[in-house]
Amino acid sequence: MQHLVDLDNAFAADCSGIIEIELQVTGAPNGAEVEATVTLDDVPAKAFPSGSSVGLSIERVRLGTHSLTLTPPVVPGSTCTVLDEATVDVDVLAGIATATTSFVVECLAFTVTPDSPINFEHVLGLTECTQPIGSTLTLTNFTGTSFGWIAHALHPGPGHNIVATPREGELPFGESVEINLTYECKSHDRSFETEVEIGPEGSTDKVLIPITATIDTTRGTLTVTTVTTGASLPDQYDVEDVEDGVLIGTIGPNETKSFLERRPGEYKIRMRPRRGGVEVDNCTFASSFVRDVAVPAGATGSASFTVECVGGAVFAYIADVSLNSVSVIDVSDNTTTATIPVGDDPWAIAITPDGGFAYVANRDADNVSVIDLATNAVTATIAVGTGPLAIAMSPGGAFAYVLNTGSIDVSEIRLADNTVVRTLSTGEAPEGIAIAPGGALAYVTNLFDNTVSVIDIVGGAETFNVTVGVDPWGIAITPNGLLAYVVNNDDFTVSVIDLVTHTVTATVDVGAHPETIAIRPDGAFVYVVNEFPDDVSVIDVASNTVIATVDVGRSPSGIAITPDGAFAYVTSDLDDNVTVIDLNSNTVIATFSVGPGPRGIAITP
Repeated sequence: MQHLVDLDNAFAADCSGIIEIELQVTGAPNGAEVEATVTLDDVPAKAFPSGSSVGLSIERVRLGTHSLTLTPPVVPGSTCTVLDEATVDVDVLAGIATATTSFVVECLAFTVTPDSPINFEHVLGLTECTQPIGSTLTLTNFTGTSFGWIAHALHPGPGHNIVATPREGELPFGESVEINLTYECKSHDRSFETEVEIGPEGSTDKVLIPITATIDTTRGTLTVTTVTTGASLPDQYDVEDVEDGVLIGTIGPNETKSFLERRPGEYKIRMRPRRGGVEVDNCTFASSFVRDVAVPAGATGSASFTVECVGGAVFAYIADVSLNSVSVIDVSDNTTTATIPVGDDPWAIAITPDGGFAYVANRDADNVSVIDLATNAVTATIAVGTGPLAIAMSPGGAFAYVLNTGSIDVSEIRLADNTVVRTLSTGEAPEGIAIAPGGALAYVTNLFDNTVSVIDIVGGAETFNVTVGVDPWGIAITPNGLLAYVVNNDDFTVSVIDLVTHTVTATVDVGAHPETIAIRPDGAFVYVVNEFPDDVSVIDVASNTVIATVDVGRSPSGIAITPDGAFAYVTSDLDDNVTVIDLNSNTVIATFSVGPGPRGIAITP
């Protein structure tokens, strides 16, 4: 029903006009009585009829400018506000019969405050991955009755989560609840946008609040230093992340190494000493082998480990070709402690990474003798291909690979039961073999092809080959697995192969007829045995240049380096002796006799 207020009955019709007003009310519950009034020049003028979209007219309004104010309607169960301006000026002009204006009113059954977008920043870490966003939202109930409510964030994508606390509940009429938002990160390093949705459960009428997260992904650096002293040093340490259970990388026994692009946060790192790929237990850490390290964003976190290793006696095992035996030498005083009979023409020898057994390739017997180093007795003999000439161990000590130059193949021996389980093909006239530190690839020198075969051990076949110098013989791989050094017997050089690209990156001139080769455990120097000049060339790995030449016995043929990298032992076939070289000074410090025709040599780890 319209209620009219007579503003000025005295006005003549030609001195007045009409104001028409439109009212729109949104959000009011269905069937609710909407009661709103309008005030003209501070005088209550009219009440609107009930409804969500209605109009009314005010007649006989004096000419001129008038102030028109809408009083917000009262809607049971809601709170209503006038959008834009609640007071407007209206001009009633002569000759214009009607002036028009409008009001829009919004009625809310509930409110969420604040309802503005939320922005927050998070520095990505490892352990502190939960962060309060800092915005508390308030949900207020105006519905006239209690309702069940829910608040949740739309999923921002893998690696992130927004959690509302509390997430749901019952809210009585007229009461409010505070809702806290927390960010939980998991794995991904990216900024994101999402929304938090809050309102009555089961209703589509909810408030959406935008959230923008800026994730700081600046990395840090973890630097580790090892200082290792004593005997029987490990050749590397595994640096492990204890919390995530992953390998960060490896480091040498006396080295400072930085691991870049690490997530900032608290790390718990563990050092695991290994020799020949096998974990060893003869080393004691000064404080602990586990250390907490904080890595800041854009900066460096450091940890230093001081380690003392205690080794038992170190022995050299030397294949005496003419006696069909192996001489056992205590390197502490270079005395022979045992002589072990083996097969015909023992040519090469290798020791398992744990120091438990020696495997001797007997060239004329076409077999391999297995020596138990605890008793220095042969415990097994394994038939292999024709003319076994070289032997190499897998890094973990599970397999031995015997190169057979007569049958032009490689016998793979499973050490658990000393059984040949596979035979791998090679190039023409194979001479030397080495296994990459990861154990996935074998490298075989081919004398007639002037190549190095790269054999996929898992697949059991050559994947490709690398052309090197003339008549390649011995081969050795740096401890970090990045480079292979190959001696070329007929052009008196050493080829350096990049094992990432499998290309020759350098060629180093050495003495005449180089035959065998060894690399110091720290990977800094390479030692090449030159047969006819009777000397050893010392190559600096950093520059790939010969920095020293050391004279040894006549017709040197085999070389091995002690585990601590202090000494090299070189066998001399014609002199029936072994020359000991101090690798710090590159000078000969001792010479001692062994059985006739010494050739292959290996030293316990």
